[in-house]
Amino acid sequence: MRLGNITLAGMILLVLAFTIGMAGAAKNATGNETPTVTATETLTVTGTATSTATAGLADDEGTDEGLIGPGNALYGLQIAFENIGETFTFNASEKLGKQVAHARKRIAEARAALKRNDTEAANKALEHYREKMEEANKSVSEFKGADSGLANAEQMIAKHELVLKKLLNSHPGNKGLERAYSNSQELKVKFEEKIKRKDARKDGGEEIKEAVNIKAKIIGNDTQVEVELKFKSDSTDNFTIAQEIHDKLQLSTENINALLTIENIDKGELNTELEAEASIENNVSIVEANYKFPLNDTIGRAAIISGVHDKLSILSAADILKVLEIKKKTEQKEVKEVKKEEKRENKEGRKGDKVTRNED
Repeated sequence: MRLGNITLAGMILLVLAFTIGMAGAAKNATGNETPTVTATETLTVTGTATSTATAGLADDEGTDEGLIGPGNALYGLQIAFENIGETFTFNASEKLGKQVAHARKRIAEARAALKRNDTEAANKALEHYREKMEEANKSVSEFKGADSGLANAEQMIAKHELVLKKLLNSHPGNKGLERAYSNSQELKVKFEEKIKRKDARKDGGEEIKEAVNIKAKIIGNDTQVEVELKFKSDSTDNFTIAQEIHDKLQLSTENINALLTIENIDKGELNTELEAEASIENNVSIVEANYKFPLNDTIGRAAIISGVHDKLSILSAADILKVLEIKKKTEQKEVKEVKKEEKRENKEGRKGDKVTRNED
């Protein structure tokens, strides 16, 4: 109990120090203006942590280094604060998402430093990127089965690789960038191997991989969202499959941001619809789910991400179970074979009757 009180007090002091430091840095850096921060961390006194990382464009070109960069005296405190947030994240997928999002922030810091020709600050950020990649590598190794978090993180790592490659082209010979690019490639390969080993299968020559897609269509002041999910399950029980669908749709804001695509359309319908289907063959299920819902008076990426997170958070396994359809391919094949056999027998019977009539 005493150790817990000391730890809690230390965390509270850390939060206060970080808050005061942020305020001082804001005053020194911008005068009367309030700066824009690309990532925020909030640590509560209960010992839980939440993280919200706001991304820019699809290839990270819009992400800036934020208020406290690697050249700031409070940079180390910011890193420690982020690490605390990861430590108190006990969901494996969400923790991995935070690690990858923080690694993404290190790339943004390095890019900003390189733009102002501050090689020392860039190398410092890239070294922290390497450390975060090692932590993510360890997290991936601890996944015991297929998980949507792996596929989502793989997509984010692919964006890291794209941005690092562009930076290497504009800053050839930079050793820190070369190591970071190599790290992103190695981790991407590990993700692919892990997903292939745990989640891929052959189904009539077609490879089944877990996939989550989130599409948002902005219609005037509203947004229609469609979330698509497909994966392989070793379960054939409808209750278990419904729970698996539910668990895979409990995405963090970081993962939603990585998966979300947005388009503006002139006309469209706002509706709510939930569908789920499992096709079972040889004790393996290919599961597909589709969830459509409107976000009224919601536009803008940040607002849409928050709205999607809220909607998925309140979706229950019981809701999914109500609409879940179970189809057994083996039974379907047996029915087809029986009908085929009956058709053949009927055809032969008709031929026999015709021969008998001719003999008569």
